[in-house]
Amino acid sequence: MNLLGKILTFLILLTSVAFCVVAVIVVASHQSWKETAEANRKTAEDFRRRFQNAEEQVAALRGQNEKASVARAQAIAYLNSQLAVERERFNAQILQVQNLSSQLNESVAALQNAEKRLSEQDQEIKTVSEQNRGMASELATQTQRVAVILSQVEAAEVKKGQLAAQLQQMTAEFNDLKKVADVVGIDKNTLWAQIPPDLSGRVTGISANQNDVFAVSLGMDDGLREGHTIDVVRNGRHIGTATVVTSKPNNATAKFVDGMRNALPQVGDEVTTVLAKRLNTSVPVNN
Repeated sequence: MNLLGKILTFLILLTSVAFCVVAVIVVASHQSWKETAEANRKTAEDFRRRFQNAEEQVAALRGQNEKASVARAQAIAYLNSQLAVERERFNAQILQVQNLSSQLNESVAALQNAEKRLSEQDQEIKTVSEQNRGMASELATQTQRVAVILSQVEAAEVKKGQLAAQLQQMTAEFNDLKKVADVVGIDKNTLWAQIPPDLSGRVTGISANQNDVFAVSLGMDDGLREGHTIDVVRNGRHIGTATVVTSKPNNATAKFVDGMRNALPQVGDEVTTVLAKRLNTSVPVNN
């Protein structure tokens, strides 16, 4: 039942009580004035008691509604922070897979080059053998070279097997992450929607009650949305990483991620969504 329904129920209760009072007055008109006064007093007391009960019920329902609103806001903030952490882990896993794929391609290319060199050595050995079978020492040297190449090929095969095992492991971890993303309802479009555009702005204000909360000059018109991650930089040094909690057309409010603040923010600090613009590592700076 919403607030309007509760108000209508309360008004109906008042109307019913009023009709009861009128009925009591009409019936009591044939009784003595003492009985009438006593009945009216009891009726008034009953009405006052009902009115107080109704006020208490309305106050209790209003308190429950406020608690539910606070709980929903906290749950949404927690989910947004968890989503940011999972997005960073997912991006890191993708980068590792790409690196392993690049290493595997390099190993395959090296193996192909080794096989080509081995083939050329075999042809060279045959040519030398046909030209001068008496050059035993040269043949022995070529044989040693072939042995070295074969050992290189074997080493490349071992490396290839190791890379294949790593790729299989990373693929399994990627599939596990994909299952988690499917369970929480995250798909490729959702992930791209959570990635902010390349933006740069300034800190325009600091919260008087919370040092971790500050205002920035970027907003929804710039493409900045709630849940986006921004970095605060001052004079080329990384101050901290924050999450956008509210976003308006021309400005937004952000809060530092727990454990990701190296110094207090100041008005005029640069804010950016481009991680590559962190000119230095996270080094604490003086306020």
